[in-house]
Amino acid sequence: MKHVRLNTRVAIVASGLLIASTAFSQTAAEQGPPLPETAAPQTSTVQIEEKKVDQFAAAFVAVQDIQAQAAQQLSNAADEQEATQVKATAERQMIAAVEREGLQVEEFNRIADLLNTDLALRSKVVEKVEKRRKG
Repeated sequence: MKHVRLNTRVAIVASGLLIASTAFSQTAAEQGPPLPETAAPQTSTVQIEEKKVDQFAAAFVAVQDIQAQAAQQLSNAADEQEATQVKATAERQMIAAVEREGLQVEEFNRIADLLNTDLALRSKVVEKVEKRRKG
């Protein structure tokens, strides 16, 4: 049962990260006014190895691809049982994708959580995700 909860967490975190990365990219690209001091994320004192950032970006892209495929399958699901099966399969695939990149789900989630407070880390991840999507 714990595995399922972790799996769901991967899906939730990845969805939130996609929204955050898109918003961050758009803000940076638009060169809009800087966020007020009170709303700006602060730099974290936690240091994440560059290798872990690369692994996270690769896992994130894989998780997003799995989510997109699952969303399409869900829209075509004939009934609740088929939808439940699609979700379960996608969750297993997301965990496998994270682990295949050399991270544990807990590590993936910890890095994703840091993106909310560490602007420098978020910027690195967004850059690496965009490079992976283009190349």
